Amino acid sequence: MGGGASVKLLDILYQELRRRLDRSQATRSAVSGRFDPLLKVTDELVGKLLALAKDDFQSLQNIAMPEGAIENHDLLSTIHLLAAFWANIEVLRRDGRELLVARDAQEKRLKSFLDCLESRHVRLVDRMFQRAIGELMLEPKDNSYQLLKFVDFVKRIETEPEAKRWVAPLVHLLVRMQHTTERQIVLKFATILHALIDNLDPEHLVTRHRQSIANKLSQKTRRDLRYRTFKVYLKFLAAPEKYVEPLKPDTQQRKAVRKDFGPQSLGNGTSVAPPLFQQILRKTYDFLDRMSS
Repeated sequence: MGGGASVKLLDILYQELRRRLDRSQATRSAVSGRFDPLLKVTDELVGKLLALAKDDFQSLQNIAMPEGAIENHDLLSTIHLLAAFWANIEVLRRDGRELLVARDAQEKRLKSFLDCLESRHVRLVDRMFQRAIGELMLEPKDNSYQLLKFVDFVKRIETEPEAKRWVAPLVHLLVRMQHTTERQIVLKFATILHALIDNLDPEHLVTRHRQSIANKLSQKTRRDLRYRTFKVYLKFLAAPEKYVEPLKPDTQQRKAVRKDFGPQSLGNGTSVAPPLFQQILRKTYDFLDRMSS
């Protein structure tokens, strides 16, 4: 092969590799650009569900299935946040189909979480309804999509018969929080969402650090999370026990005391060790922790 032909062949190969790289980078940009919105709406959703869980979903207990306008504000906001979460997932699917063959570690973890949240033992409603509810939250904009405003979304699900049809299974689940089975379904879902934001945003740059609701989980739910969810879908979690093992009251108190007795900052980027008796006290608490675990 002559020198000119070799150069031409190399140029063709280079151009093809360049096109593939550009397509890959464009897809990654589309996916990564959607991570922050997904994390933010997930954080809002987790905050809402954990707040409701602390009160055992009292505001969603013993309420009738709404026929027209939804008067219960907690019910409305929960439906809206779930719709926003599923809408962001739908946008990821449409704008970043390469997520289906996730390449880097973060995309692989996100895909594992999404597979888990859509699995039969975890999902709140059937995947068909989940995707439909997400689509109800979207409207086209500049060759992509944007989320509906809260008021517009509420108007849609209250007045459009087709929209009512798709949200009905979710509403039916949420108005039955006085029942243990339905409550544990939502608690399991919330726990996995909590693990998602902790894992994909470990520094909590766009999300908030939150305490787990492990004390609200039944023994069955804890077993399912520990041996099915975390062992099958989310093997990469560094500390899954955080989500299934409630802290003992005395352990919480000792941790609070240790925080108070930590090293004192000098304000110039350095710190000094606590006095000797405080060091001894902290070591005593560490020993008690090990003995009680």
